[in-house]
Amino acid sequence: MIKACVAGLLRGGKLQLQLENGDSLTGYADPGVQAIFKGEREFRRVTFVPAKSDGLRPQERVKICKLLEQYLRTPEGDAIQIERNDESIADAVAAHFPDVARDLRVVETRLRSLPGAPHVAEFDDLYKAIEACSRASRRAKSIVQILHTHFDALSVGLKRLREFAGELTEETRAAVQRAANIRDHEGAQLREFGLDEAGAAALERVKAHLDRERPWRDIKALDADLADLRACYIKTRGLILTAQDSQVESAIGRLYGRDGFRRLSADASDRILEPLRRVRADTTAEAVAPSLRELVDRFEPALDHALAEAGARLNELVSRTSGQIVRNLSLSHELRDREVKTEADVERLVADIRARLLAHVREGERIILS
Repeated sequence: MIKACVAGLLRGGKLQLQLENGDSLTGYADPGVQAIFKGEREFRRVTFVPAKSDGLRPQERVKICKLLEQYLRTPEGDAIQIERNDESIADAVAAHFPDVARDLRVVETRLRSLPGAPHVAEFDDLYKAIEACSRASRRAKSIVQILHTHFDALSVGLKRLREFAGELTEETRAAVQRAANIRDHEGAQLREFGLDEAGAAALERVKAHLDRERPWRDIKALDADLADLRACYIKTRGLILTAQDSQVESAIGRLYGRDGFRRLSADASDRILEPLRRVRADTTAEAVAPSLRELVDRFEPALDHALAEAGARLNELVSRTSGQIVRNLSLSHELRDREVKTEADVERLVADIRARLLAHVREGERIILS
């Protein structure tokens, strides 16, 4: 009977237990209280003293309970009901705050994976409140006091968490990331090459949407613009690759037309053409790397180098099999920066070129102009 009365006073906040080490237990759910009430010896060693007021009015406990009831849910998603006393409040915190912390980690992980990794300051304050309750080790009065101290942070943070958890799903996070990728890769490369008016407008709409505080909201509204930008990019990249393939085939065709090439074995032909085939970009129209600019800028020098290398290989092979020296000859020295104003200038230029070519021909060489 005595224990029951003490337990009732403890639950009602009228009494607290003073331990021999000086610690105080203020709630029936505090760690160690159950062991005290189960053992006679432990019970006798405790001093019972009137509870100190925590300064909280009943209305403030009601506010705390209503806040927790508004945002905490059972695993099945049902609302919870909390009795208006410290132990029930502490029990609700112990049962549901781990789930709140887990949801908060999930949302913040998704936020960090977004472009720009947006930071929500309210979540920092919510974390502090959760951690403070965790450190209180289920001491009911301490937990209620912490909830009172952090009430505003909990009110704002739990509301934001519910909004973000409902809106920022893995699906919407992936959609934002895809939109940012198209903006940063396809869109940026197309802008450098020159977008038409419709394409430029689509890209600006994508940028404006991604600059919003919560870009995952209405992210599907960008689907048409993203599809148009992606299609335009694939078409542009495909045209570049097709044009480059045509230039490679044209260069190969010029080598095919060289005297002696068609008499070469298949292995010899493959060895000669290998530099030209290597020029073809190892990419597709759908890829985003190398960029459009890199594709264009790298190609012409690479093709010139490959054509010179293939020509040198052909010259060497034909010279070895025919016994006649075959060499490439550049006339750039005779032609570069040379001014031609009169017929006499033309005749002198032709005479200089003729003399240089005849010198090689009279030595029995075959000349390939390059």
